[in-house]
Amino acid sequence: MLKNAAGLRHVGTGVLLIATALSSVAFSLVEPPDPAGLGVILLSYVSGLMLPVAILGLLHLMRRRAPVWRLAGWLAVVGTAVPLAIALVEDLMPNALGGASPGGSPLLENVFLVLMLFADGGLLLLLIGMWRARIVHGLVPLIFAASWVPLYLGITFFLLLAIAIVQPVLPFLWAFSLGRLGITVLRTDREAWTSHRSPAPAPDAASCASPR
Repeated sequence: MLKNAAGLRHVGTGVLLIATALSSVAFSLVEPPDPAGLGVILLSYVSGLMLPVAILGLLHLMRRRAPVWRLAGWLAVVGTAVPLAIALVEDLMPNALGGASPGGSPLLENVFLVLMLFADGGLLLLLIGMWRARIVHGLVPLIFAASWVPLYLGITFFLLLAIAIVQPVLPFLWAFSLGRLGITVLRTDREAWTSHRSPAPAPDAASCASPR
């Protein structure tokens, strides 16, 4: 399966989705002894990079589908990759952004909010497109939506109370949906992956030549 780029993309996409889910669970359950340690920072960057790369693999899987689903996937890539790049710039060059941090600059707060909407909303729309294409079960986008949509709806006391109760479970719902998606990708047979991904082969020049 790994003999060509299509096979590598197939396996890599599934493995990265599962690894992203597992790393999310690990960060939720395990409190690192030194959150500012170099190892923890590197691990967080590697974990953060896996998701946008995996989404790129899903975009190849949706290559023949409606443009709206692919646009949603690209928004998810931007929403997951750009915050990682900003955080990397802040760590490597603390003064590059004028010493501002997402928590201290209103502009960066708004930028990060928009990027979060791109990441979550774009990936949700991409999952809906994959469900419509009968690639994933309908529960996958539903569970993914349940993992983050309530956080955007906490506008009343009762909603805030409900979110406070279920919030510890939300990261695990997010991880479960990504892990289930990764397993689905890995279980997709080679022919199905190629048929979803590849354009129709061009006709052979010899076969197009008119008979003498």
